[in-house]
Amino acid sequence: MVLDSGPLPEQVLTALVDIGGIEVTVASYHAPPGVTWFEKKPAQAVAFAQQLAAVVGPVLFGADANTPRVDAIDFALTRTHWHTGARKLKGAPGDDLLFGPEKIHWLDDGLRRYLETHPAELSKLQADRPEGPLAVSYRTGKRKAHPGTDRRFDSIWVSNHFAVDAIAYPYDASIAAGSDHAAVVADLSMG
Repeated sequence: MVLDSGPLPEQVLTALVDIGGIEVTVASYHAPPGVTWFEKKPAQAVAFAQQLAAVVGPVLFGADANTPRVDAIDFALTRTHWHTGARKLKGAPGDDLLFGPEKIHWLDDGLRRYLETHPAELSKLQADRPEGPLAVSYRTGKRKAHPGTDRRFDSIWVSNHFAVDAIAYPYDASIAAGSDHAAVVADLSMG
């Protein structure tokens, strides 16, 4: 099943998967880059957020979101690139409805869920990167003399049916393998 609304429905793939006799909605989301697709980026996010809000039962999805701009430790301070209220949206809703603190669906960011249950790792992160990002999955603005700005544009989102037992962003290994983004690897269990 693909997203049945939004400007680029082919960039969202959704399937029902049987996991131990339980039907789980699994999705892959790829955000169009805002620098080339402009308002279509947040329109795509809003359409998918609305679809997610209507799903009943266990859900998980992986995303190449091309956002947030600010990946704050305090989720309330997270800011997406095309957030609701931005002048460039001219009153239209933004991608914060999918990836920001104003999200309209009931899933949680897997890394944030993991950090809630691993306070020592959260404390280390607060000391190492108090301004974020929570992990590095991409670098923007890379130049010959500049390594770029660390971003966490990739994530796994889960419903409350799942515990996040482990999660990793192997950026260097992913780049060495030929990608420009880190893979996001998570161990989940259903509770």
